Amino acid sequence: MDGVSAAASIIAVIDLSAKVACLCVQYYSDVKNAKSDIKRLQGELQGLEKTLQGARELLESPNGKSLKTSQGLVDGLANCSSQLKQLQLRLEKKLHHGPAHKTMRRLGLRALKWPFKSKEIDTIIKNLERYRDTLSAGLTVDQATQVLNIAQTFVLSKLPIANDAAFDSHADEHDARCHPETRTDLLKDIKQWAGSPEGEGIFWLNGMAGTGKSTISRTVAQSFADQGLLGASFFFKRGERDRSNAALLFTTIATQLIVKEPGLATHIRAAIEADPSVTRKMLKEQFDKLILKPLENLRGSLDDSKTIALVIDALDECERDDDIKVIISLLSQAKSLGSIRLKAFLTSRPELPIRLGFNEIKGKYQDLVLHEIPKPIIEHDIAAYLDFELARIRNDYNALSPGGRQLPHDWPGSQIVKDLVQMAVPLFIFAATACRFIRDRKYGGPDRQLAKLLAYQTSQQSKLDATYLPVLEPLFIDLTDSDHDFLDEFQQIVGTIVLLAEPLSTTSLSKLIQIDRDVVIDRLDSLHSVLNVPTSADSPVRIFHLSFRDFLVDPSKAKEQKTYPFWVDEKATHRRIATRCLDLLSDYLKKDICDLRMPGTARADIESSVIDSHLPSDVRYACLYWVYHVQQSSSRISDDHQVYTFLERYFLHWLEALSLLGKISASVGMIRDLQGLLSPDISSTVSAFLHDAARFILSFRQIIDLCPLQTYASAIVFAPMKSIIRGVFRGYIPEWIPLLPKVDLEWNACLQTLEGHGDSVSAVAFSPDGTTLASASDDETVRLWDVATGEHRRTLEGHDHWVTAVAFSPDGTTLASASDDKTVRLWDVATGEHRRTLEGHGDWVTAVAFSPDGTTLASASGDKTVRLWDVATGEHRRTLEGHGDSVTAVAFSPDGTTLASASDDKTVRLWDVATGEHRRTLEGHGDWVTAVAFSPDGTTLASASGDKTVRLWDVATGEHRRTLEGHDDSVRAVAFSPDGTTLASASGDKTVRLWDVATGEHRRTLEGHDDWVTAVAFSPDGTTLASASDDETVRLWDVATGEHRRTLEGHGDWVTAVAFSPDGTTLASASGDKTVRLWDVATGEHRRTLEGHSDWVTAVAFSLDGTTLASASRDKTVRLWDVATSEHRRTLEGHDRWVTAVAFSPDGTTLASASGDKTVRLWDVATGEHRRTLEGHGDWVTAVAFSPDGTTLASASGDKTVRLWDVATGEHRRTLEGNYTLERLSFLDSDCLKTDRGLLRITPSPANNFTDQKPSSGLLFVSDKWITRDGKDLIWLPPNYRATHTAVYNCTVAIGHASGQVWLFRFAFNGKGGRHNV
Repeated sequence: MDGVSAAASIIAVIDLSAKVACLCVQYYSDVKNAKSDIKRLQGELQGLEKTLQGARELLESPNGKSLKTSQGLVDGLANCSSQLKQLQLRLEKKLHHGPAHKTMRRLGLRALKWPFKSKEIDTIIKNLERYRDTLSAGLTVDQATQVLNIAQTFVLSKLPIANDAAFDSHADEHDARCHPETRTDLLKDIKQWAGSPEGEGIFWLNGMAGTGKSTISRTVAQSFADQGLLGASFFFKRGERDRSNAALLFTTIATQLIVKEPGLATHIRAAIEADPSVTRKMLKEQFDKLILKPLENLRGSLDDSKTIALVIDALDECERDDDIKVIISLLSQAKSLGSIRLKAFLTSRPELPIRLGFNEIKGKYQDLVLHEIPKPIIEHDIAAYLDFELARIRNDYNALSPGGRQLPHDWPGSQIVKDLVQMAVPLFIFAATACRFIRDRKYGGPDRQLAKLLAYQTSQQSKLDATYLPVLEPLFIDLTDSDHDFLDEFQQIVGTIVLLAEPLSTTSLSKLIQIDRDVVIDRLDSLHSVLNVPTSADSPVRIFHLSFRDFLVDPSKAKEQKTYPFWVDEKATHRRIATRCLDLLSDYLKKDICDLRMPGTARADIESSVIDSHLPSDVRYACLYWVYHVQQSSSRISDDHQVYTFLERYFLHWLEALSLLGKISASVGMIRDLQGLLSPDISSTVSAFLHDAARFILSFRQIIDLCPLQTYASAIVFAPMKSIIRGVFRGYIPEWIPLLPKVDLEWNACLQTLEGHGDSVSAVAFSPDGTTLASASDDETVRLWDVATGEHRRTLEGHDHWVTAVAFSPDGTTLASASDDKTVRLWDVATGEHRRTLEGHGDWVTAVAFSPDGTTLASASGDKTVRLWDVATGEHRRTLEGHGDSVTAVAFSPDGTTLASASDDKTVRLWDVATGEHRRTLEGHGDWVTAVAFSPDGTTLASASGDKTVRLWDVATGEHRRTLEGHDDSVRAVAFSPDGTTLASASGDKTVRLWDVATGEHRRTLEGHDDWVTAVAFSPDGTTLASASDDETVRLWDVATGEHRRTLEGHGDWVTAVAFSPDGTTLASASGDKTVRLWDVATGEHRRTLEGHSDWVTAVAFSLDGTTLASASRDKTVRLWDVATSEHRRTLEGHDRWVTAVAFSPDGTTLASASGDKTVRLWDVATGEHRRTLEGHGDWVTAVAFSPDGTTLASASGDKTVRLWDVATGEHRRTLEGNYTLERLSFLDSDCLKTDRGLLRITPSPANNFTDQKPSSGLLFVSDKWITRDGKDLIWLPPNYRATHTAVYNCTVAIGHASGQVWLFRFAFNGKGGRHNV
């Protein structure tokens, strides 16, 4: 029964049930002794109808027609209908029983007799219950099916896949499978491995190039599919974007697994909903959440003996060696699934990274080496393949040829086949290429082609010569000097194809190399035996085997070009491709290439079809790979090189395009590659440009990646004034920002800011090779970052509380993290896998350190102890006791014999690592000691303290050498540079200081963090310093150029408030430095400073006529100032706690002040007299505002309410309740308040709440990271420019910052030519 007929049947049964129920109602009023039976029957009928209605709704849903209703539903409907019809007939028979019945009814007598006994009703109800249960079961099946269908659709839309990676993809449809008579023993072994419950989880088939690995993989995958074992397949292919790396490996496998096992969809959907970015996370996280755990969750619904097989081919063609090792490691975990046997069949060349990967999982795989199979077996298999293929060629040829031209029935003969076998062994690629060549009719029949091939049997030493010369030589035999164009076209077309970083279609190839597509197709027509040339103009041309590329570019052939006229000069060809790429990009790239218009448009919101249509394959290729071809050409870049000419004009457009392609991080490496190609003596200009470009990308990579058009907005606006990129591309500074913020003159020491943690960052550490940075955070996670690009690699999750410290093992393979959850966790750096948890401390773990040999880990704790652990086993070795308070830090001496520990007891202790014996105590700090670090030579120990100092000690004697003073708050961390000459110290004063270790002299201060700096670490080469902060960021600094920081004029502490004068010409800013500053809005110039408050100034407001300024302070007062003269007029006193906000009435006669004492006070401006106090808020009052007519005052509070007051009487009119605290208020009109959360309607309504506010059209707002307009992102604010307070006047925005600086923006949304493009 299909869904449509089932729905009709259900409707019929519902009608029947309703009729029976109606009859029961009639009997209920007329019978005397059966009412309980009738009620029981009615109750069951109601339950039945409810079930039937549910089934009807399901089947009439949008997916109802596609549901395969179960047999249970069919049987249930039939049986139920039969039972109801019987009931209906018996009830109707008694109900209409003759004239006597009617007479008794007219007399008002009970005329009916209930036709069932109680036992009969029991039986009927049981039957109906059974039918209802059967219907429910059928309904459950279809509901589950519908849920699975919905989940499947959702998941498949969210999982990115590598196109053409599956074994049965159309692109590889015609690639060979094993002949039935070949590889029989090998295929039997693989089948036995797959079916064995005891077999290892991985079968690794390895062999050298050309031995037939991929053919075997396709055959195995097809066999598994036929047996119902295949879960997924992935065929890596070098040179193809999605198939040459592991980025889409596990998402592609997960997609195929869902098709195999639809029940996985709900579990994978849950993983995606829990973490929408999981598809872009590290490989381990993808594998765990998208494959391993869903399969574990599904195992209860699968047969215990279920085997799911994966086939992964050509693992050696995966680009990143580290990824290869991770894949092998993760797949080795397959056996952990228990009842589900997940097995992986892998093939590869025996490359070193792969051998190393398998070496790490010894005992967890089965392997076989193809080129070590005995020669007789290989000969047999190649002979069988040749017999089969040559017979096909003979039969196809004879079918199309006249009788006199047909080949003999035994062609080519057994001896010829033997000769071909000997030419091929052990390379199957020879046999495959030979057969394609013999089949090719362009140069003669099969017998003639075969003769050409056999001519190479003894004349060539190389098997590759014997494979490919028969194909290529006929093209060049009779060439004359006048045929130079043919040779040149071959070099350009075929040379480009074999050297491309990823394959292109004939259409894209012709555009790239600027040769007509018809010519390209003509030249490829004779090469179908070595190149896969699709009939579709949009499908990529591929080489059948990498050995063809190796053959063409073989350097040994360069000296014999008469013999090898087709030889491809690899470097020259790369040079030509690079030139073509740059020419193409120069003609194509432009600003806003996808016509997005809005500068804040997120890449994630752009349809992929839009990007594809504006960045076609040839342009996409040129964007991604022009630098690769320049590098492979070994060109040297000078000031007059095409590279500089291109970058000087199109650098920003190129970055925009890379962002649209999701590849902006790759630009960092590309710029560094170009820097490595500079000609030292003739490249000063381009060298400076590339250096500035690298700084530009590192500073703004994050936002360019998110929003491509911010390249021309935030990035260019906030680049330093002397930035070369800003200067060259100043014409792209938006016209709609006529007043730009004042920025630094030059790039400061901060190379990049790494954002992503959700709470304070407590620690940082570089890997020993300097490529990875680990950061620990109060958000309970550890993040790993790529130091070169700033890109987030992976997040390590597992701790249950703040993560306080991180440390890499000396070999860089293990990361230790300490936490407030009292544990230390060890992680595999390559995979992100959690190895083990070290437990034993009785309080939070504050620090960890590896011994120099990596065998021992030391951990410090709030339980006043240090513990030493065996890294290999996780075993606890010993506990070091002696401190009188929490131990805050530990460090091993470079020789590993001494351990230093710092404590809240104000001391440092030195311990003998071998014995655990306490050697000496270093005393002198006046407060808790927060950190310790040994110098690289082990002679000096640095200690940091809450007493704001750093002390240097002689390790051998314990003598105090010197004290480093200068910080304004506690020193939180210290670190020596690798050469031991420089010491870095981090402080609660938001700065990092660099010191000369030999002299104790202060070298420079690194400023930029907005909160405590908690940790510092030098990169292994000493050029980069990483700092962590409570502002939730990690910053990377250039150690050499730290002095280039420019401090703009401004406040000496946080800017707490800003306000524009009514005419918009003056800006007032309030600060934690106890002052108010007045600024000229047109020029940004500082006019004057108003001093007098004795604590933070928290708010400022201008009177409507602009003559008076009110300032509120934590000193509990309000001060009134003359704006023209800066004279202090009077002080308003009366609040019991700090004053948080002030506002003038429209007529300027009344001032309202809000306070932490939960009240609002109204004052007479002229006299300073206190008029009245408005009470009612349950928490501090955060903002006040007068209505335009001055009759109403609005106040916002920490109690999450807004109160409206009558100004004349002080009477409370109304309270609006919400679920958050409003920080700013102003009336837009009498019915609407403008707030920091949007617009709030205050006209009477039943709701009396403000939970759903929306920005009004045309209004500018400043959120955490953006200036927005009409609710749309306009310009992104870098971390150093994010506001502590803001003010907006028409189209001018003022931003106050924690550093004390104030920035002004003015926007103009209507230019001379009309509306600007925002």
